[in-house]
Amino acid sequence: STPVADDHYVVPVSLQSSTTITSELSPPMDTPFVCHSEPDGSFLCHETLDAKLYPVMGAEGQFYVLCHPVSTLNDVDVNGLNADIPKEIGGMNGLDFLYLGGTKISGTIPREIKELELDSLHVGRSELSGTLPPELAKLDALDYINFGRTKMTGTLPPELKKLKNLDYLYLDGSLISGTLPEEWNDLEELDILCLNATKISGTLPPKYYKMRRLDFMYIEENALSGTIPPQYGKLEAIDFLSFDNTRLSGTIPPEMGKLDRLKDLDLDFTRISGTIPPELGDCDNFYELDLDSTFLSGTIPDSFAKFDNLFDLEMDHTQISGTLPKVFDKMARLSLLYVHDTPISGTLPHGIGKWDNVEELNFKNTPISGTLPSGFTTLDHLEHFDVSSTRISGVLPRAMGNMNDLKKFMASSSSVSGFLPSELGHIGKLEWLSASYTPISGTLPKKLEQAGDLEHINLHSMQLSGTLPPEWGRLKHLEKLSLYGNKISGSLPIGLLERMRDLKSCELTKATTDALEWNTNHFYCAADVHETFASYPAACVPLQYQICAADYWIAQLAGAAVGTLLVLGLLVFCAKKARDNYIRKRSKLLNEVTSTSATVLSDLSDRKAGAPVVIVDGKSMGLAKATDSSDPRHCDE
Repeated sequence: STPVADDHYVVPVSLQSSTTITSELSPPMDTPFVCHSEPDGSFLCHETLDAKLYPVMGAEGQFYVLCHPVSTLNDVDVNGLNADIPKEIGGMNGLDFLYLGGTKISGTIPREIKELELDSLHVGRSELSGTLPPELAKLDALDYINFGRTKMTGTLPPELKKLKNLDYLYLDGSLISGTLPEEWNDLEELDILCLNATKISGTLPPKYYKMRRLDFMYIEENALSGTIPPQYGKLEAIDFLSFDNTRLSGTIPPEMGKLDRLKDLDLDFTRISGTIPPELGDCDNFYELDLDSTFLSGTIPDSFAKFDNLFDLEMDHTQISGTLPKVFDKMARLSLLYVHDTPISGTLPHGIGKWDNVEELNFKNTPISGTLPSGFTTLDHLEHFDVSSTRISGVLPRAMGNMNDLKKFMASSSSVSGFLPSELGHIGKLEWLSASYTPISGTLPKKLEQAGDLEHINLHSMQLSGTLPPEWGRLKHLEKLSLYGNKISGSLPIGLLERMRDLKSCELTKATTDALEWNTNHFYCAADVHETFASYPAACVPLQYQICAADYWIAQLAGAAVGTLLVLGLLVFCAKKARDNYIRKRSKLLNEVTSTSATVLSDLSDRKAGAPVVIVDGKSMGLAKATDSSDPRHCDE
């Protein structure tokens, strides 16, 4: 660098625009400095006592942090950088903190980094690739390593066991593979081991119990297999232990009950089986216990009564059975309880009204029975309540209108009955309302439009009647409306029709011929069909053809049918008239012929044989009379 004044230096640094540099210099320059870009692309740096972050502008190019004097530079924090790490970085002898996280730094870690005296190396969320250089093991003072969410590949170097001061090791979200080195058990100062979402496989090394200071062990979302070593019951300092989304199998070791500091155990989406060991109840500091989507069975131990601080309990999608123990009444801090899709039976806890902090309760698809607890409407913070596909009965209380934080109420395929209280409209945050396949009757509450956040209304296959409330057209966030299988009728309100244009799913009747009971709603349109449905999404096509368009074409066909019937009636009438006239004329002629024949026969009998007989207009007469010249019918013969 070139000094331009006592406290100013022109520094040859070429950086991408919008780059930030934070740095502190050792004595004699022990104050922060700020760099300003110059027209030639260099930077003018000078000491300052102001803020620690300084935006600087520069041209694209290589990354050189070479502020004078190089040997006394302590930390470098560069954001928004787009370059490679140069080999020259090894000459920055005084550098002990290097933060390149969240930048576009690419390339590999130069081996020259071993020459530094780093105690903190953060390159997470960058574009770095390559492998972890074994030379990192020579950075004796290193206590923080973060290569998380990078493109780093290769395996975990066993040599890192030499980092006796290492406290934090983050490799999550990288492409690191291979197995966990057994040699790492020597990292006795390690506090956090985070290997989530990597390609690591193999088994858990039993000797990791020697990591006496280990607080957090996150080894999730990878191909880890085998069992949980019983020796892990000796991890005296462990607070958080997570193996979810791995291939771990076997049972939960009873020795885990010795981890009296354990607050969070995540085994969800693993192949863990067997029963929950009662000893686990001795972990009375539990804050979160995730056992969902495993092969666990048996019942919930009574020892769970010790979980006074339990906040999150998830046991859904397991074979855990039995009933919810009475000890649940004492879990005053419980915020989330998932037991859905299990064989758990019995009734809902009577002390549910004491769970002042509960936000989510999911009992869906269980044999749980009984009635809705009277105290459930006093849960002021409850956001999600699901008793779908249960044997829960009772009526929906009007007091539900006081549940101001309720977002989802799901009771489909349950035995809940009664009617839909109009007070549901008082729940301003309500987003989902589902009660299909229940015996709930009555009409659709008009005040439901006051629940302005409603997105899904799923009330099909019930016993609802009445008409569609025009007020529902003001539900601006509505995405799904399913009402088929009821006895709703009347006109489709114009306002609601307009709102239906924005729906993603619309089922006022069911577009099927296999289940006629679903087509029990009868609507007619109050607006012209062609104009009304001109801009409807495909989701509402069943509505178009099943309801309004059908009514339109039925009306058209009915009109045509009436016209056709009138024409046919007129033709039949005319044909009948013609036939009657024909029969009348024929009868008259027949009568005349019959009468004439009788007269002729009579005259023949009165005259001598061979006497001429003349028939005129059906009458017989003698020849003299017939030739009377005075008769206008006289014939000259």
